[in-house]
Amino acid sequence: MPNSDATINRLKILKRAFRRIGKFTYSVTEMANAVELLNDIIKDIDSSGRWLWCVSNTPSTLTLVTNQRSYASGTGASNIATNILALERVELVQGGSYTPLTIIDKTESISTILRENTGQPTHVFLENMPSMTSQKMHFFQTPNSAYSIQYYFRRRLYDFDNASDNPDFPQDWAQRLVKIMSYELSMEYGLPLQDIDYLRSQAEDARNKGLASNGEEPTPTVTETVYY
Repeated sequence: MPNSDATINRLKILKRAFRRIGKFTYSVTEMANAVELLNDIIKDIDSSGRWLWCVSNTPSTLTLVTNQRSYASGTGASNIATNILALERVELVQGGSYTPLTIIDKTESISTILRENTGQPTHVFLENMPSMTSQKMHFFQTPNSAYSIQYYFRRRLYDFDNASDNPDFPQDWAQRLVKIMSYELSMEYGLPLQDIDYLRSQAEDARNKGLASNGEEPTPTVTETVYY
């Protein structure tokens, strides 16, 4: 039966990108270098968008400890997830009641520390570190008891760790990744400048359309002016 679930894995993306620059054979080393380049491209794309599909659908839980303000990543009940990019919503759970905490930035966090008290937490700050596994979540006020927390967060795009890995994107990004990868490879393999320029224009168009179609910004609408 026909369906619309076609996808493309890492190996197919790279083979297709190599073909687009006229390269039909490649060594193990060349393929490994291409994998590194592809994952670097994903990191670069990730800095440009806030992806709706990367928001957790179910809440993560955290148990606060009396007189402990900061919580590191790990697997325990009082540890936070190891792949948090940004907090979306944090709630204090009290029976069947869910009280949202205010998510603050670094500047607000510093000023909050200066006037910090102990009590029921009302604010939370995610300390972003170069390594995702080093992130910390800070609560203000410092908990004066063991509290239950649930939170939703946004993660980074997943790497292509295995040849069989599918893109961590909607299906419409498959060919876009091929075009972007083709351009990046064209410079490494010294294609003629006119070919590089053509591939660059295709890559830029693919990237811009992908960001526009998958971003969170609402589509602008034009409202006709009616005069009375």
